[in-house]
Amino acid sequence: MGKYTYEDNVLTIWDKQPNIFARIVLYFLTAVFFIIAICTILFPLFSGMGLHIGNILGLGFFGYLTYILLKMSLWNTKGKETIVITNNELKYSAHYYLFKGNSKIIELDDIFFDIYKEYPDDNFGALKIIDISNNSIETASKLDIETLNELIVILNTRLNLLNKKSNSV
Repeated sequence: MGKYTYEDNVLTIWDKQPNIFARIVLYFLTAVFFIIAICTILFPLFSGMGLHIGNILGLGFFGYLTYILLKMSLWNTKGKETIVITNNELKYSAHYYLFKGNSKIIELDDIFFDIYKEYPDDNFGALKIIDISNNSIETASKLDIETLNELIVILNTRLNLLNKKSNSV
């Protein structure tokens, strides 16, 4: 489903893009809601009716829907997740091409990697990172279980190397 790269302590995970029709529909809906949001302000001004609270609420509502649909459209086209491992922390962030999602940081003291599956019979899962205080990060991108196991081995190896370096210093 998805793919990943791991270079210089940076893990990047991409999800498989949906078909072109689904992406066209998302971008079309985004454009329609943007036009509606703009028209809720411009139409009353040019028709001489003046602005009312409903126009402002309409702008806010359709502007918010436009923002959400734009993020979804960009995620499905160019979205990726990045996990950066430094000497003492792991930093997760989602990138929506034009936007960045919230970053999460977990200390590297006692963490482990697991597979998060939505459906038990499904052959796909997401990477789950859990620390000792039960803080967790779940990636949104789905990878097949075999690829996830391979990725967990790579991350555990890197984590063990970092722990050996910090213990020897």
